Amino acid sequence: MRRAARRRIGASHPWAQFAIGVLVLFATSCAPEAPSSPVRPEGASGVAELPSSRTDPRPRHAAIHRGESMLAANTACEGCHRDVAEEWRDSLHHESWNEPAFQRAFAREPLSFCQSCHVPEANPNAPPSPALGDLGTGCVTCHLVEEGILATRRNEHRALRAEPSPHAVVRDGRLEGDAACARCHEFSFPHGGSPAGPRVPMQSTVTEHQRSPASSQSCASCHMPSGEHDARRRSHRFASSRDEARLRAAISVVAARRSATSAELHIQSNVGGHAFPTGDLFRRIEVLVEAVGPGEVLVARDVRYLARHFPLTAATPGGVRHRTVGPDDRLEASPRTLSFDLGAAAAGHSLRYRVAYQRVAHPVPGKEGAAELDGEVVLVEGELPP
Repeated sequence: MRRAARRRIGASHPWAQFAIGVLVLFATSCAPEAPSSPVRPEGASGVAELPSSRTDPRPRHAAIHRGESMLAANTACEGCHRDVAEEWRDSLHHESWNEPAFQRAFAREPLSFCQSCHVPEANPNAPPSPALGDLGTGCVTCHLVEEGILATRRNEHRALRAEPSPHAVVRDGRLEGDAACARCHEFSFPHGGSPAGPRVPMQSTVTEHQRSPASSQSCASCHMPSGEHDARRRSHRFASSRDEARLRAAISVVAARRSATSAELHIQSNVGGHAFPTGDLFRRIEVLVEAVGPGEVLVARDVRYLARHFPLTAATPGGVRHRTVGPDDRLEASPRTLSFDLGAAAAGHSLRYRVAYQRVAHPVPGKEGAAELDGEVVLVEGELPP
């Protein structure tokens, strides 16, 4: 039996455009309530300060699905903020609906829950227009609120502008800290898997961040670094798992052969702010060790999958099964040691190891190794001599 060929992907592969999770999932049931006395802007050139306690970043319009009117509004944003628009157009926010891996998954499970998140300006109960699909999650989705144009309290462009702002600007805490990402990266399965069932977390990145060593830092400090076009402004490319160099820097691996048939891999996550991998439930790390003989013949192998595992419940009388929360053995702050014993057949042969970041297109419950992959990035690989 010869060693199976492995697929590697580059930036041109469809799923390489897929982020840390799903970057733009908005559950419509989580929209914040409008305050009874909204603060209005001071005028076209003024700034309205909102109470710092208002930290919910999700625009109040999120459940309204404002439709085609947002296309012209977004074009207006791009016309003035061209450097920001260039970054956004290269981001997964912009690709939230058209991204190929998402579209393949959506074809399997075409739920309005998913549609309302990936094309937030469209009606989730009807196919979106091509134009709204192309918009994805736009500038307007995060920045255009009832009060005006939402911005952070830190005006990084103020020193560049002597003239008045051409539109009202509302500065408050909704785009700062964990709250800026909470509604997008922390949510449960629709109805908890069943209408009467408990809420089952579908993504838990914000909780992971809050218990991490980097909890005092904002998500933007890593995913929106400053300086791409201007040191005073954060990038809007939203760097994440589409960046292969960033993925490879996310872990450190030390491998050692412990006997004629066994090896250990010491794996350290270098991601300080959340588990690795984080995001949607179909991301995982494959850790593979193989004994390879002359002529590249595969002699023995052992493999582990580090992920959030979601086994299925027993079938109901109607034949329905739901995902439940199983083990979570992803990498966090503490280093992990994985031991592999390939048996007597491995003695006298080289042991090759490989650590890969994978996105699963379609899982096979109870048979992780049989899952259909949408792609992978090899993070680390090496060989231990006999």
